[in-house]
Amino acid sequence: WGSAGARRHIVAYDFGIKHNILRLFEERGCRTTVVPSKTTAAEVLALKPDGVFLSNGPGDPEAVTYAPEAVKAIAAKGVPVFGICLGHQIIGRAAGASTRRLAFGHHGANHPVRDLPSGSVYVTAQNHEVEVVGDTIPASSGFHVSQINLNDRSVEGLRHAELPIETVQYHPEGSPGPLDATPVFDRFSRAIEARR
Repeated sequence: WGSAGARRHIVAYDFGIKHNILRLFEERGCRTTVVPSKTTAAEVLALKPDGVFLSNGPGDPEAVTYAPEAVKAIAAKGVPVFGICLGHQIIGRAAGASTRRLAFGHHGANHPVRDLPSGSVYVTAQNHEVEVVGDTIPASSGFHVSQINLNDRSVEGLRHAELPIETVQYHPEGSPGPLDATPVFDRFSRAIEARR
């Protein structure tokens, strides 16, 4: 997806990717190669990506047993990684955190999410039943909670302290704000440029 002459190349794992995500990457000067969810880390790295994306999708991350190991192998090479929704949950599990069903799923628009480092509050679109359990993230993983839901304090984002890895639970491509949540795409682009 996108121009063959684009400066950046992203490999996207397809767990249920949305068209608008590909469009947002293209707007930021990226071409995207979409691969099936069971693609190995070695196959992804052979494509020489500038960044790797784990898409949103339906279901319980516990059932996606093959993905966390691929994420670990890719992250170990220093490749920037970005995950949305199910991708966020898979990265959380790769970090050693637990996931669980929410008492009440998050669905629809207008969910307020606070970005902890900046203090900004985003209006977000959400559609999930599972959360990453913040207090199960091992301190040794290097990950910390970066965003929280202001309605129920559940985890809405993770960032790694040293590696260029970031996740969000909500759907920034859903344009609920309409552009409140898109800075996460810009941060991913900056992480790619910094590595290049």
